[in-house]
Amino acid sequence: STPVLIAVSAAAPVAHAHTSSVAYSEVSVAADRMSLTYELRVRALDAAELLGLDHEPSATELAQSKDRLLAYTTAHVHTSGDGRMCAPTLGDVDRVQGDGVRWARVTWTCTFAAPVRHLAIDYAMFFDDYDPGHTGLLKVTHRQEQAEGTLLAESASFAWDLGEPPPTHTLHFVMSGAHHILDGRDHILFLIALLLVVVPRVPSTRSPLAGALKQTLAIVTSFTLAHSVTLILAALR
Repeated sequence: STPVLIAVSAAAPVAHAHTSSVAYSEVSVAADRMSLTYELRVRALDAAELLGLDHEPSATELAQSKDRLLAYTTAHVHTSGDGRMCAPTLGDVDRVQGDGVRWARVTWTCTFAAPVRHLAIDYAMFFDDYDPGHTGLLKVTHRQEQAEGTLLAESASFAWDLGEPPPTHTLHFVMSGAHHILDGRDHILFLIALLLVVVPRVPSTRSPLAGALKQTLAIVTSFTLAHSVTLILAALR
């Protein structure tokens, strides 16, 4: 069974769950609720796809493509206050580096006609024309309060009544984790490998399937806990 597993692993393409595009959005709402600043960071390599380049764009190339990138992002990310769309007024594009990755950063501001109570964000980056598995990580700040969310193709909106406590988006994070596992061939192959190793070692006096599932559950749980700890430590770094 081991040679078969190796052959399957070698034939399988790189896991999509680890290569899907990711973007980070940071939204800062002014204290008077009259305006906001939206900062969106996408990997420079993903920006290259948008620009039709076969290489990672330089800072100069991003600056030259400013209008194109601004037009794309503001057409796919919509903010509204109390049901009224907010048109971007100023924008800029530059290249920054963080965690060993180069990012294209697109920033714009938006001004409302009156103080906003209900803020809504509709996010459609990459889903239809580039990467259906794209993930948008969102952080919204108003005064001393902060809300976070995960934006996926099936749940790509965010809302916050600014006079109320920040919304919790635990379900979004759970859905993101499930999406990450089910869409990743490496995870499925990992489970298959566990079964191929565990099943032959289950005592013949017991039900092979029940015993294998029990041992697999213990191993998967241990792996998940260890993986979670490493991710938490990386995020707190």
